Amino acid sequence: FLIAYATVKELAPSLDLSKECQVSLPKGRSARINFGKLTVLDETYNSSPEAVLAALNLLSFQKGRHFAVLGKMLELGSHSVSMHRMVAERAAKLHLEGLIIVASAEEAQVMRDAAIGIPHVEVVTTPELAAVPLNRWLRPKDVVLIKGSRAIGMEKLLPLLPVF
Repeated sequence: FLIAYATVKELAPSLDLSKECQVSLPKGRSARINFGKLTVLDETYNSSPEAVLAALNLLSFQKGRHFAVLGKMLELGSHSVSMHRMVAERAAKLHLEGLIIVASAEEAQVMRDAAIGIPHVEVVTTPELAAVPLNRWLRPKDVVLIKGSRAIGMEKLLPLLPVF
């Protein structure tokens, strides 16, 4: 979309595209939702290592305390453990206030171990269970990133978030 837009602007700079250009993304992609004074970055549609790293970077530029709820990334094969470790290490470097890991087994443990310096870290087995620690930790003006593979169903967490 951006390449096409830039091309048209270059070839026809006087053409006003602002009324014709609208982008519709599937639910759960690049959505910013306000729950009163709580901001949620809804990236629940799907996940990959590159997408999680980009979303964490986006989170780090938001005003407020930063929290992430990260579901397991599927279909990574033999790289699964190392990719999950890399994601948690990035979260730690970005000085998140809290991290909830929605996963089980080896990926959850490696993420917990790599989340050094994050004050609040929890591992849960379902997106719905992530609401319990979030409801204890969150305050008005906080920002929460929610991201995970499609099959995990991270969108189930959204209706359980507090509204301030």
